[in-house]
Amino acid sequence: MRELDLAPERTPVPPTWPEPKHQTPGAKRLSPAWCAICGRPGASKRVLAGDEVEFRKCACCGVVSRVPLLLPPELQEYFAESYITTEASLEDSFGKRREEILSLCAAAIEKRKTSGRILDVGCAGGYFLNHFFRADGWERFGVEPSRFAARNAVKSGIEIYPGQVCTVALPPGFFDVITLLDVLYYFTDPKSDLQTLRRSLQPNGMLVIEVPLGFTQLLRHHTGVGRALGGHPVSPLQRRHNYLFSAKSLVSLLERAGFEVQEMWSLPGVRQPSGLQHLVHRAYYSASRLVARVSNSRLIGGPNCLVIARPR
Repeated sequence: MRELDLAPERTPVPPTWPEPKHQTPGAKRLSPAWCAICGRPGASKRVLAGDEVEFRKCACCGVVSRVPLLLPPELQEYFAESYITTEASLEDSFGKRREEILSLCAAAIEKRKTSGRILDVGCAGGYFLNHFFRADGWERFGVEPSRFAARNAVKSGIEIYPGQVCTVALPPGFFDVITLLDVLYYFTDPKSDLQTLRRSLQPNGMLVIEVPLGFTQLLRHHTGVGRALGGHPVSPLQRRHNYLFSAKSLVSLLERAGFEVQEMWSLPGVRQPSGLQHLVHRAYYSASRLVARVSNSRLIGGPNCLVIARPR
């Protein structure tokens, strides 16, 4: 594999990062009349506001959307060079701090499939694939926009498609498992991107999504209780998240993209920096998991959520 060509021969690095054909600058960025997730017209309520950005909640599905949305070229400009710059961050932020979450996601996959081709979208340096899917029988692939992270993943034997789902060429009907771990909120047009992933799955393939739930993010950042319990140093207004999802909006999005949701349950959040914060978060997660179990997964409280879906 050539040093500057991170991907297999079938996916050459594009010389530029063109806007995907499903994006229309200006039209998509400010479209409050229709929800991009559930596809329904209706009112939305402003829940966060900054100087140049606001987040609005759909009255139908509960998703919280950024206005204006960040488009793929804007995201790529940031992710390619600035988002991940050290091996320490690859190991800690995308690995050790998320170890329990990643372990639960891997267990859910291995319970259903013991071998095949697995694609991790937003794989960073490959921590998830390297720690849980090195066994014989697994072929490992990743989609990653960070050039630094992609090079590290290639060194560990992962075949990388450099870029975003909307800019890479994924082979049709190729993968047995596709994972979206802590990345779905970056997508500008999640329905279109999920349809792309569905086409690249085998008919009996499996899509696994892990994402923090939106209301827990808002609780931590912008309520007195959340701040008292430690909050988070970075507000959604300062991040590059396009969406904060609810469980209902995830189901609606996946159904519109051609998937059937098979299972959904609560997951813990990332490891907390202090003992008290960790204790509080564990208590909340334990209560949420109990509620999900009693309600037969009709009530998912988070802090994170795992969804397993298959193509229809």
